[in-house]
Amino acid sequence: MKKINKIIVPIICITCIALGFTAGYLFNSKSINTEDAIQKENTSANNVISASSTTSKNEEKKNELPENELPFDLYKSFLVNPSGKIVDKVNDNPIDKIYYEKYINAKSLKEEQDVLADWIEAYENEFENAVDVFNSIVKEKSDIDSNISSSELVAIMDKYSDYCSDYTESTAKLAYGFEEFYLGRGTNHVYDLLLNSLELNRTNTLRVVECIYFLHGDYSWEIND
Repeated sequence: MKKINKIIVPIICITCIALGFTAGYLFNSKSINTEDAIQKENTSANNVISASSTTSKNEEKKNELPENELPFDLYKSFLVNPSGKIVDKVNDNPIDKIYYEKYINAKSLKEEQDVLADWIEAYENEFENAVDVFNSIVKEKSDIDSNISSSELVAIMDKYSDYCSDYTESTAKLAYGFEEFYLGRGTNHVYDLLLNSLELNRTNTLRVVECIYFLHGDYSWEIND
């Protein structure tokens, strides 16, 4: 009997060990399969998120405004509390539409420079008109409860008008004089100076027009397309 027990005990031990290995193998195999399934689900979810993100970005690009093709930067408000809609209206004005069309259809550098000069003059004239309109609207709104009177605001606008004219002229003279000195003879920098003066005149004018839109809700441009 003892001899039989000696034989049975090792067999039982071996069987238990074998069962243990088998259970461990099955458990690990199931665990690996579960991890693979989870990884596949995560990968699938990431792909969906990535596709959704790409679609969202594409939709955002479609909703973006077209790239600025004007030969200068678009106007940005100088006010602390600006209106995006008003800034868009100010940038989308008849002066730029008319002269940009002439500018891109110019056949030579001389024609381009002539268009830029006319463009500058158009904004200079519009500036004077805008200041007159602004002052007229402010005087009509003299009963507004404010810390500043309409007459004081008109006086500020008149000073701004004088300053803009002097600043634009002095800036153009400084730029021309410096580039003549720095670049020397035989250089042609008139084109860049025209663009510089155009942007200054445009910015000065659109600031006044932006204020008019806030006060009056609309502005009638002196030049019409």
